[in-house]
Amino acid sequence: MFYSFRENNTQLALCKVLLQVVHFNSDPAVSAMVIVQMVQSVLTAFTDPVVKQLALSCLVKLFYTHHDDLDLRDATRSIMASYQTSADVELQQRSNEYMFFMEGKMGNLALEKQLFLDT
Repeated sequence: MFYSFRENNTQLALCKVLLQVVHFNSDPAVSAMVIVQMVQSVLTAFTDPVVKQLALSCLVKLFYTHHDDLDLRDATRSIMASYQTSADVELQQRSNEYMFFMEGKMGNLALEKQLFLDT
């Protein structure tokens, strides 16, 4: 599914499904940073607010599942920060809340319990 999407990321339904599961990637040929870059291209390509919400959720999940990858953490923080002043109130709120967690202000326990629920 990842490879199909990478070749053609214009399919809205496929995009929504992929964003909900891609952070579970177990293919060693696909690095987490490649997934972050793919999610960033989705954020650029789509205007649908649900897709953007799913993309931000995917990024924060990647942030915590790959907590030892400093480049990935910096990239996800940068992308997330760009939505903190979004005109879309839901995106703005979501990105601000995620940044709050990503900065460690609530501790990892809150993230383990909250962010991995279905979004």
